[in-house]
Amino acid sequence: MTTSLTDKQAKQERIRKQRTAWNRLLRIPTAHASLWVIGFVCLIALLSYLTEFLQIPLTPYDYAQTSDAILQPPSSQHWMGTDELGRDMLARVVFGSRLSISIGMVTALMGFAIGTIYGAIAGYCGGRSMEF
Repeated sequence: MTTSLTDKQAKQERIRKQRTAWNRLLRIPTAHASLWVIGFVCLIALLSYLTEFLQIPLTPYDYAQTSDAILQPPSSQHWMGTDELGRDMLARVVFGSRLSISIGMVTALMGFAIGTIYGAIAGYCGGRSMEF
């Protein structure tokens, strides 16, 4: 009976520490702002994938479409302006975020797979594989 009570107390302590760490993180203004920015970029990247699948454009211009509006400042037509070739910067940022998020996910999954395999080998061999 004391074992289950101790396990329950240990679980509650772990949850309390996790909540405390999360609250400490959210009290830092730059961390809070960074979480919002990262969440917004991920949302835009996911929406970009979805709109490509449904054939609905997220931006009014294609990321590679050029125009006569070279180096234009932000306006109602080009929310983030244009570059030296007349391409819409908003469309390029949306496409770039999609590519960046994809590369980050693939890299994280590869690291997870390699680490899991390496850890399984180390556990099976009794730690001898950790010597190199």
